[in-house]
Amino acid sequence: MIPPGSVVAGYRIERVLGTGGMGIVYAAADPNLPRLDALKVLSAHLGTDPDFRARFLREAEVAAGLDHPNIVSIYNRGETPQGQLWIAMQLVEGTDAEEALRAGTMSAHRAVHIIAEIAQGLDYAHGRGVIHRDVKPANFLLSGNVGPEERVLLADFGIARARDDAAMTAAGSVVATAAFAAPEVVSGGAAEARSDLYALGASLYRLLTGQNPFPGETMSAQMMAHLRQPPPRITAVAPWLPPAFDSVIATAMAKDPAARYQSGQALAVAAQAALRMLNRPVDPAAATHLAPVLAPQTSGTPAGPPGQAWPAPGQPPRGYPAQRGPVRRTRTALIVGATVLVLVAGATTAVVLTRSHNASDASATSATSTTAGSPAATALPAPAPAPAPTTTPPPAPVDDADLPGLLLPADQVTHILGVDLAAKPPVSGIANDSAIVTPTQCISALMPVQRLALDDTGFRAGYVQQFLPDQPGGPSAAQAVVTFPSPEMAAAFVSREEQLWQPCANTTLTVRGGPTERVYQLAAPVKIDGMLSVVATRDQPPIQCEHALTSRGNVVVDVTACLVPTVAGQATTIARAVADRIK
Repeated sequence: MIPPGSVVAGYRIERVLGTGGMGIVYAAADPNLPRLDALKVLSAHLGTDPDFRARFLREAEVAAGLDHPNIVSIYNRGETPQGQLWIAMQLVEGTDAEEALRAGTMSAHRAVHIIAEIAQGLDYAHGRGVIHRDVKPANFLLSGNVGPEERVLLADFGIARARDDAAMTAAGSVVATAAFAAPEVVSGGAAEARSDLYALGASLYRLLTGQNPFPGETMSAQMMAHLRQPPPRITAVAPWLPPAFDSVIATAMAKDPAARYQSGQALAVAAQAALRMLNRPVDPAAATHLAPVLAPQTSGTPAGPPGQAWPAPGQPPRGYPAQRGPVRRTRTALIVGATVLVLVAGATTAVVLTRSHNASDASATSATSTTAGSPAATALPAPAPAPAPTTTPPPAPVDDADLPGLLLPADQVTHILGVDLAAKPPVSGIANDSAIVTPTQCISALMPVQRLALDDTGFRAGYVQQFLPDQPGGPSAAQAVVTFPSPEMAAAFVSREEQLWQPCANTTLTVRGGPTERVYQLAAPVKIDGMLSVVATRDQPPIQCEHALTSRGNVVVDVTACLVPTVAGQATTIARAVADRIK
């Protein structure tokens, strides 16, 4: 350790800021300007490795070319006469997200704000060919008052490298923090932008729960979990959080990079949409745990600074409209007529809705759905023994005539989507696009409520509402509900679709009709807590579609959202909100 008052490469050491595996960071007086810089002096043994020295000097030079308000600026780099490498960077007065988490000042709102700010810095760096490779809360520097104006900067690009400089990294080496490392990094493959986004999703999980995504006792156990275990279900650890966060983490931490969010912005928008779901009614017993996420280590919760804009610890967010109550069910006769529907998936294509089936026209297959996730979490300790658990009664059967009342109000759908779309009145029937989609066996992964998928399932009736773009090929959406004779048959349909969608992963789909053909690339489907979802991407014109499918009682909820440039869990959010209306 270098004592205060010493001079290193012209920098006068003032005090130690922190220590790490690669060296020590000091606050040091800049030799030319009246300011303090952060001077990171690497451990002496690292300078003896010629490969590391070459990589460090090159990567510091690349990082110095980054100029973004969410990235710590690099000022200079070099080596001492004794051969120790050093790097001078912007000094950020404050703390980091890991320390804030341990101090008990981390709320869900603050966590999502931090991730959204870091996402902007990552997108900027990725756009210039620079991969961070060690994204984690300890590298998220925080400055200023806690709230929406809090500054967030991504630090330590010391092990970042340009994508075209891979030759300077030894083959098979892993340079990352095990708790947040993407599977391809753990296995020794090349790190890429989506590896950083995986680590950003893992960081969001930690900031929201106070736990690592895979809390193995050893580094090896954590690395194997990243390779083999499914993404963790966040509500199993933090049941007070909206279930939409399960989908956010599942997508961000998908094993296949192609199935992840393709930008930091997409991940941030999805997390912000999930956070907005805190407007749903909250169990009073859980409301006291909405914030902070991690209880402080000392008695009492530290008060935020004056003017703090986040919800106070222990209080749910304010200012959100209440959810509509459950619909009243009656046994009214359903009249089904022929009509024409404009189907979404990023295109305006006319398709014919056909008469719905009668339950007696088809045989039913009984099965139960398979849900992904981790073991059930226990609630936070209570002062007194918890009462014996009670069984939640199943939803009452939904009559066909009540289907339109299950759909979300149009303004709520467009609010979740974040775009203004023209809402068509809900119509009854099932779509048939088998003549315009190739290969047809993957049609139900792309298009909602398809006859090819529903024909032999024994379904009773369906209702669909379209949200149309102002121009062909623009953003669009659809929400649909389908009744089955029993909950078992509805769950079996979702499980069967899961089996049909799996072989369609990484498949190219062609949609004919309209002025031009449209080509989509399907990602791998994901199923979390009974919600099946898949993303399809189109390059020309660019758009991304999410298809979400789940069942609640005897109803299947089927939602599609196509947005520019990318979707961020909006279809899943809408599908969960519709399912929650089935009481």
